[in-house]
Amino acid sequence: MSESGQLKESHNEKDKEFLGLRDIHETHQRESSTQLRDLEAQLMSSEQRVSDLNESLKIAEEENKSMSTKISDTSGELERVQITLQELTVESSKLKEQLAEKEAELLHLTEKESKSQVQIKELEATIGTVEKLLQEMVARISELEKTMDDKGTELSALTQKLEDKEKQSSSTTESLTAEIDGLRAGLESLSAQKEELEKLMESKGDEASMQIKLMDKINKASADTVVLTEQINSLQHELDSLQVKKSETESEFDREKQEKSDLSNQIIDVKKALIEQEAAYYTLGEEHKQINQLLKERDEELNKLTEDHKEAQMLLEETSNEVSSRDSAIAGHEETMESLRNELETKGEEIETLMEKISNIEVKLRLSNQKLRVTEQVLTEKEEAFRREEAKHLEEQALLEKSLTVTHETYRGMMKEIAEKVNTTLDVFQSMSEKLTEKQGKYEKTVMEASKLLWAARNWVIERNHEKEKMKKEMERKEEEIKKLGEKVREDEKEKERKEEEIKKLGEKVRENEKEKERK
Repeated sequence: MSESGQLKESHNEKDKEFLGLRDIHETHQRESSTQLRDLEAQLMSSEQRVSDLNESLKIAEEENKSMSTKISDTSGELERVQITLQELTVESSKLKEQLAEKEAELLHLTEKESKSQVQIKELEATIGTVEKLLQEMVARISELEKTMDDKGTELSALTQKLEDKEKQSSSTTESLTAEIDGLRAGLESLSAQKEELEKLMESKGDEASMQIKLMDKINKASADTVVLTEQINSLQHELDSLQVKKSETESEFDREKQEKSDLSNQIIDVKKALIEQEAAYYTLGEEHKQINQLLKERDEELNKLTEDHKEAQMLLEETSNEVSSRDSAIAGHEETMESLRNELETKGEEIETLMEKISNIEVKLRLSNQKLRVTEQVLTEKEEAFRREEAKHLEEQALLEKSLTVTHETYRGMMKEIAEKVNTTLDVFQSMSEKLTEKQGKYEKTVMEASKLLWAARNWVIERNHEKEKMKKEMERKEEEIKKLGEKVREDEKEKERKEEEIKKLGEKVRENEKEKERK
């Protein structure tokens, strides 16, 4: 009874334990069922999310494929554009070289024109000086002609007077000579008479009174002889003075003839110099015509180069617009954009190099302007030196004018004709100089416009670089979002795997519980 009671009690306890375990199992089963339903719902939700993500990935892959196709097309377009840009760069380099050559030629022509203008100014100053000197020479020659006429009249009068005096002196000398000869003959006769009287006085001492009379006559004759001798000496002295004066007049006349001959030679030399200057003016005029022709050709070539540069700039802008439209389709692809960015940076560097060359050209232009100012200063110094030389020449000309005595009326007419020709030539040279100055201004304006276009191109490239940077940042942001989305998908897959693992574990636990339940 006791064992049976113990077995019953043991059996009751086992039943109670079984009931408790069954309740626990049922409770645990209910909880497991609830958890399983929740996990199944989560699994379905995760599967739905995974499906959605897979769809998104498929769409992204399709878009990636389409974008890859577009990228390959765009890459081909970019390669063609790059080739076009290279061709344009080569063409631009050639145009720059041609522009540099034209600028060098223009600089050479400008220097040559400056030298020609200096020569023209020097010739103008020389011509002005020569005209002034010619006017002064003409006035001086007129004065010298008047002086020459007066001196000629005086010389004629003096010659006539000299001839008259010579004639008068000759007649007086002849008469005085005859008179002296007569007086001498008288003296000789008186001397003879004196000797005879002395002989008579010696022979006849009583004839003293007659001797005294004869002595008086002899003394009177001696006094007359002395007076006549003095007159003869006076006339001879006057004749000698007239001869000296005649010699001086003849020597002065010969000297004036020599001065006249020297002046004629100087006039001939001046004529030769004027002829040489006229030939030099003609040669200079021909050179100016050639320079004008060369400048016209250079202007035409420069206009052509400017038009080619504008066309190349327009083509570059169109190509850049196409590149910009193509760039908008390749956002989100780092490698392609990186290569494009590198290429654009290379092009930017090339354009910056181009802008540096343009800056160098502008520096050269400024240096040319400085050289022009230095040349103007040198011209000013040369003008001052020329003024000093002109003053010196005027002094020498003043000394030369002192030696001028005669000229001809035809020479003055010739000088007037030469002055008119020189004025005409100067007017032509002045018009040429104005035209050259106007063309030079047009060329400088063209160069400034080209510089402005190049600066605009540089600014456009800088803006494009900024836009590329923005697009690169946007691509990086999109790629970061895609990376985050991929990480989220991978996390969802891991969560799905974890849930499946938990479901498997829960299923295994349920099966173990069922097996254990079956065993019990």
